[in-house]
Amino acid sequence: MRQPGRHQVEVRLLDGTGRVKRRQGRAVKVKDLLGPVVRQVETAAGQARKVAGALADGHSRAARFTLHRAAGIQGDLAVLKARARGLESFTWREHEALADQVRLLLKATRRTAGLTALAGRQAAERANTDLVVWEDPNPWDLVNPLDELPAGPGSPVVEVWGYGNEVESRAVHVLNTSPAGLVVRLEPGSIAAADTSLELELEADEVVRFSQVVSLQSKHAYRVLGPETDERVPELLPELGPEKLLEVAPGEVEDLWLEVSTYGLAAGEYTLRWPLTTLEPAPYRDTLTVRLRVSEVALPEHRWERPYVFHPWVYP
Repeated sequence: MRQPGRHQVEVRLLDGTGRVKRRQGRAVKVKDLLGPVVRQVETAAGQARKVAGALADGHSRAARFTLHRAAGIQGDLAVLKARARGLESFTWREHEALADQVRLLLKATRRTAGLTALAGRQAAERANTDLVVWEDPNPWDLVNPLDELPAGPGSPVVEVWGYGNEVESRAVHVLNTSPAGLVVRLEPGSIAAADTSLELELEADEVVRFSQVVSLQSKHAYRVLGPETDERVPELLPELGPEKLLEVAPGEVEDLWLEVSTYGLAAGEYTLRWPLTTLEPAPYRDTLTVRLRVSEVALPEHRWERPYVFHPWVYP
């Protein structure tokens, strides 16, 4: 019984001669497997076309991005409809496989709706909308950043507070909202102290070490998110090379891991900046800013001198 709709089922109890001794009827409703996803895809695609129409004049790249996303989910829907032909004759295994495809398409549709809305907000406040950069408020929750996009256009500002002689960790998302892949470069950074009388002996790149977060489909993902998950979780942190380049596919997010060291810094407030540039003829330009406040309370400089263990974020 796989045809959508309401069905009447009757159960009969027969005696040895085949006569009906007792019967019981029950109404059973079989949900429409494709109906909800068709409606959601059409709604998201329509919204994407509406956003693209509003962006077409001054933000053609963002408009193409939203149209590409709409075409992507509509194409996936067409494939799903073709696979669903003959649904009433499917085996349970085939039915479960189709349900998995529906689940994936619904997730892609939700993310498309979020991305197109973000592209519209981004275009309303910025001339160049290729990238959205924002800090992850909780890098350890294993939530895909495409499922918790920023409410605004994103802010490439990271706030860090730390004791002296420790290392604090932060994660920054870099989302590509252009129709093509981008290569992002972090230019050489600068550091300035709020107290201009402080003598700075460290360069910005000595205070902050950048790594790229590599996410994989691993046993950790299956253990935390369930054996049926298709999500990837952070597993590796290779340090960015001296070129500090980050490749980001269209509509995807890459993560930067920042290890902010307070070793060698006096108590006070510091501002560290790295210009962000895409390797494009008309490059996206922004600045990744780290606002660091170092406490007057400092941990012992050498680990072997510490008679206790202290874990504010990451213990050096």
